[in-house]
Amino acid sequence: MDEPSTNVRGVDENDPLLRNHHGDKTANPDTDDTLGLDPNIVLPKRRWIVEPIVLFFCVSILSQSTVLSQYVYYRVGLQYNVSTGGNGSSRAFVCDPKSLLNSTEHQITSRIQNEASSWTLYRSIVQSVVALLVLPLYASTSDYLGRKPFLLLPTIGMMLDSAGLLVIVLFDLPLVGFVILGAVSSLGGGFGTLFASVFSYLADTTSRKWRPIRVALVEAMFGVAGTVMELLMGWWIKMMGYSIPLMFSASIAVVNFFYVVVLVPEVRLKRSAGGSLVSLPFTNIASLFTSSARLSVRLGLLLASLCIFCACFMGSSTLGSLYQMNYPFCLDSVFIGYLSAAKIVGFQIGATIGLVIFRKYLGVPTIGLIVMGLLSSTLGYLVTGLAQSVTMLFVTAVVSMFSMLAIPLFRAYMSQLSPADKQGALFSCVGVLELVGNLVGATAFTLLYKATLDWMPGFVYMVAAGVSTVALLLTSVAMGLDRCWPMNSCSLAVSRDADEGSSTDAPVGSINR
Repeated sequence: MDEPSTNVRGVDENDPLLRNHHGDKTANPDTDDTLGLDPNIVLPKRRWIVEPIVLFFCVSILSQSTVLSQYVYYRVGLQYNVSTGGNGSSRAFVCDPKSLLNSTEHQITSRIQNEASSWTLYRSIVQSVVALLVLPLYASTSDYLGRKPFLLLPTIGMMLDSAGLLVIVLFDLPLVGFVILGAVSSLGGGFGTLFASVFSYLADTTSRKWRPIRVALVEAMFGVAGTVMELLMGWWIKMMGYSIPLMFSASIAVVNFFYVVVLVPEVRLKRSAGGSLVSLPFTNIASLFTSSARLSVRLGLLLASLCIFCACFMGSSTLGSLYQMNYPFCLDSVFIGYLSAAKIVGFQIGATIGLVIFRKYLGVPTIGLIVMGLLSSTLGYLVTGLAQSVTMLFVTAVVSMFSMLAIPLFRAYMSQLSPADKQGALFSCVGVLELVGNLVGATAFTLLYKATLDWMPGFVYMVAAGVSTVALLLTSVAMGLDRCWPMNSCSLAVSRDADEGSSTDAPVGSINR
């Protein structure tokens, strides 16, 4: 087990890498390579600490989500005495040519689609609502109680969720169990709390220049896990059913729990804020938005854009498998895995091109790459909605290859702008709005899909393209503010509960790691 190094109080303040409290107030966040001299930070000896947490978590959640959508579809089909591709069946009933000519069978097909999407929606709503209640408390409080406890809670929730799903599948328990289990496991904070804690951890230990790269690498862990799991899950489900993949998911969740307990050092020392733990998270968040008009306007635009983007992304992703299993694509579990893997590989190639070529060598600013990602995503929705063949679905993977630049760079850019002692507050806001976007997107797009399924299943993706355009416009406004109302021309006071020795006129991000 690697122990953290000594506190940075003992580090030479003249070291150029740590000369940030009194650094250049006009420093460009994309070129500022300084680390904050924060006495509450304990710099770890190892660099790569949180990336394995994300990798394990994503492997676990992706393996169970792939099984869940197809298992629910299979169980609903059994209620109508219809085989829909579970446990060895290679093609779905919805694509039987005879059923398309028979009005009664076609109605049954629509009912299966509607009920399966409804169960997925119920679980998403319950998980999102519970996570919304606990995420602000967890993420913002981590600024005072440390990061590690709030890395641990989501891993516990994932263990409970994976084990519970396995029991439901093994004993064919009622589908309502998925919904109840989602509520209980979300008390750990879920995906939102884990990512908020991970990004706060990175903000504590990275400079503003390298933070977008590290945040993108964390997102890449999701891509690596997604590619492997999507390629394997289709064959795994087809050959061995649903229970074995869920056993694997539960095992990985246990490994992740012990990794956090044993190998992850705490980097932020506990400190007192002089208030109750109930009100502390909310006052911490409020102070983030009242410290500077320039900061609050930018964060407002960027957070709104992120929320809209997440709504479109989650809404379209939730329906992906159902849309692809329906006519005219008629994909089975194996081919769905191939398509999902192709998209994820495309995302990773796009992220690499964007960060290495456009940002590093061509000097495109972080917010410019965000705009590129939003534009790519919008075009991807359009192509998906208009697609009439499997080939066009694979074309979508190329068109939308820059889409995944948006989410990590939204997070990184807002972190670059925000004070060092408010990173937990920032990422609690980010996590909450991502959850709100996910909840609204999953709900609205599922209802829209059910309403338009009979006459144009792809209409939901056309709507996603239109809504995504709004996020593109808001982000473009924020990019324009960088030119006409630059952050670097002003100073941002450090929050009142910042540590002694902090400059009261430090610029935004001047004490960022």
